[in-house]
Amino acid sequence: ENFFVNVWLQNSHAPLNVALDYDQVGDNGYPDEENPFYMNDGLVGKEKKISDALPLQVYRALAREHSRGVKRLVDFVDENGLGEEVLFLYTSDNGPESPHKYFIGKGSSGPFRGDKRSLYDGGIRVPGFARWKGHIPEQRVVMTPVSTIDIYPTVIRLAELDLENVANFESVQGRDLSCLIIGDCSDDEWLKQLLQDSGSTNEGEILWERREDFAGDCLSWSARFSVRWKNYKLHLQPEDKSERRMTESTKWARAELYDLSSDSLESTNLLLVRPGDEDIQAVTSQMIKLLLKYTESDEYDVSLWPSSMVNNIDYTRASFDVGAPCWDFNGGKVNDAMEMISIGEIELSQIIGS
Repeated sequence: ENFFVNVWLQNSHAPLNVALDYDQVGDNGYPDEENPFYMNDGLVGKEKKISDALPLQVYRALAREHSRGVKRLVDFVDENGLGEEVLFLYTSDNGPESPHKYFIGKGSSGPFRGDKRSLYDGGIRVPGFARWKGHIPEQRVVMTPVSTIDIYPTVIRLAELDLENVANFESVQGRDLSCLIIGDCSDDEWLKQLLQDSGSTNEGEILWERREDFAGDCLSWSARFSVRWKNYKLHLQPEDKSERRMTESTKWARAELYDLSSDSLESTNLLLVRPGDEDIQAVTSQMIKLLLKYTESDEYDVSLWPSSMVNNIDYTRASFDVGAPCWDFNGGKVNDAMEMISIGEIELSQIIGS
């Protein structure tokens, strides 16, 4: 009998709830002077104490329990002879929680900027695994950026369902990844087929929008929109924070363009370091067109809106403290020992055209 199971393992999501019937936190050993478990948080001038490591210890213990839970599920399927009948898809919904939002948030986004609620890669770039014994080649690696909204059309195709019997399938915005997952095509071949599909207007771009208030450090505070196209990432903040549907007349208060192939940290804004560069202007213009193509379409939903608007931060201030909580930005305490980063003022009309 066919079945579908959606499993959400709560740990290590906040709040972190440890087991009460055994010493779960002690599974990995407790921190001491020889084994401090210090996390390289990059903060300058902060005195380290053993107690600083305890939240990290709890997080690591629950992350380990999470892995055990996944293993138990996979082992159960294999032990019942269903390994070649069951497709496993494993991923996360966002990057690690910010310690400014939740004191025990100790996950790491590795080499990427940002965390949960941020549209920098640290907030949205997560691991994704697919396992289907006898169908997916072992240790196959796909580098093409995809999204969780692609899962639905992919599963529909792999299950060989009759699309005429799938309700509202024509309104699904995701893309079929079955060719990539199974290994029948390369990354480039899949994108070429996507562009040739007469029913698709997608050019390989992925769009994000964050409509909720942000809570975290200032380095993670991203603009409202983000566009990924080829190896480029564009962040855009409309000047009018109450504007819901972006159009060609929209004025942008903030724009950042990064080449992720050489700048995974998203630290070098090409619009600032290469002003007037025709190639950079062409890329930026194309990515704005891709965004507007969606926000001006009927697919763009403006009905769901938070009670408070995003991005109350003043981006024209000359500098801010890396690691400072941004909800205290206008008048909160700052730490002079932290590295300062300049964002300056940008005349967007000179960079991306009026």
